[in-house]
Amino acid sequence: MNGMKSIFGKLGFTLMEVNLAIFIMAAGVLAMVSLYPLGYRENQQSKDDVKSAAAADAVLNQITGALSQRSITWDDWLNAVQGAVKVTGQGERNGGWAAYCETGNGFTPKKKNSINSTAKSVFSALVGKSKPKPSWPVNSDYVCALVAQPGHVRIPGGEVQLDWSRIAVSMRVSRKAGALFAQPIYFTEIHFQGDQKK
Repeated sequence: MNGMKSIFGKLGFTLMEVNLAIFIMAAGVLAMVSLYPLGYRENQQSKDDVKSAAAADAVLNQITGALSQRSITWDDWLNAVQGAVKVTGQGERNGGWAAYCETGNGFTPKKKNSINSTAKSVFSALVGKSKPKPSWPVNSDYVCALVAQPGHVRIPGGEVQLDWSRIAVSMRVSRKAGALFAQPIYFTEIHFQGDQKK
């Protein structure tokens, strides 16, 4: 009987062992739970990245298609490119991103509607002469900035001058106006392919 008691006395866990097991399990569960917000944020960011890339692709493809039409004359091309550059408020050197800021002195983004309005104006100037005229393909959930810049060429003697036969179009897309300048830039370059004699 004493042997039986000693055997049963060895079975089970002490209160200290139970508390230690609960502590280890709680630490593991908390570590797993802490990963969920990070995973959710990364998942949301990847969705935004895919949607941003799709939106930029839709816009840049329509611009490329519109400006690559053989029926566009040199005057049509030049009016479109110069109109888009003028709309963004950019000079030959300062680039066009300043048009999406509150002032020319810093990168404080304007409000969403103001940013989208400027981007749509640039888009309209670039595709205005194409037939049929494309429509703005991005819904209002996103903030879009679109910049058009003429190409540059180095002439003999080392001087750099504008090359209006090429245009560089770049775009940023974001869910929030404040995060616009933290987004990647999507870029394409388009060459004039129409009839320069017309």
